[in-house]
Amino acid sequence: YFTLHLASMEPQFGAPSGNLAKRTSLMLNTWYKKSFPAIFRKLEQLANDNGESTRRGSKAGRYATMLFELQDYLEAIGAENGYLEPKSSPNQPSPNSMNMEQLMQQMPAADTVRQ
Repeated sequence: YFTLHLASMEPQFGAPSGNLAKRTSLMLNTWYKKSFPAIFRKLEQLANDNGESTRRGSKAGRYATMLFELQDYLEAIGAENGYLEPKSSPNQPSPNSMNMEQLMQQMPAADTVRQ
């Protein structure tokens, strides 16, 4: 659906104000604002009913794991396709707020020893 939506919104080849763009936009909005939150609530309820913690960082049970993985996946795919704003990790500053030294520390170090 994201591929269809992005293609329909492409000014050169699509029709940003056309029916396909409107339909895909409506569906994405419905999914992200109604359907997915309802699924999240259901999984959270199942987790609570089974004595699982729904706090991240705790040992997650079956339903909490499903909840976290689904939330992460849908957030990532939404951000990847420009539908959602990417969230930076709370433990890691965003690249725009880092100086050159901090950016260099984030990069993997190459092995300089040759055998």
